Amino acid sequence: MLIGGRDNVGPFGFHYPRTLGKCLLVSLLSVGLVGLGLVGFAIEGIMCLTMALPLAIPLALFGGLIGYVLQKRTYATSTLRVASVVCFLVPGLIFIEYALGETPPLYEVKTSVVIKSDLQTV
Repeated sequence: MLIGGRDNVGPFGFHYPRTLGKCLLVSLLSVGLVGLGLVGFAIEGIMCLTMALPLAIPLALFGGLIGYVLQKRTYATSTLRVASVVCFLVPGLIFIEYALGETPPLYEVKTSVVIKSDLQTV
């Protein structure tokens, strides 16, 4: 028998709204599981993950907050419309950045090695 009613069943998603605390906890749990996987498969070291932790935790919390806000919406949106806007917006922004960007200046660099000695010694 489930304790707590409907809040304990189902995935974390649009059809099963959760509290802000649970959304933030799930986002932190996912970052923790990825970190354990990276250490477990010897891809990253513990010190590298410790240095990345101050960046990963706020990003995870921000993602959990966005998920909480999105699940609290009362109006429906067309998923296809939102996905198509994202698919066209990103390449469009890349093209605009390329078209409007300035070309970086080129600098000429000359190097030389001066040895103060006679030719026979060198």
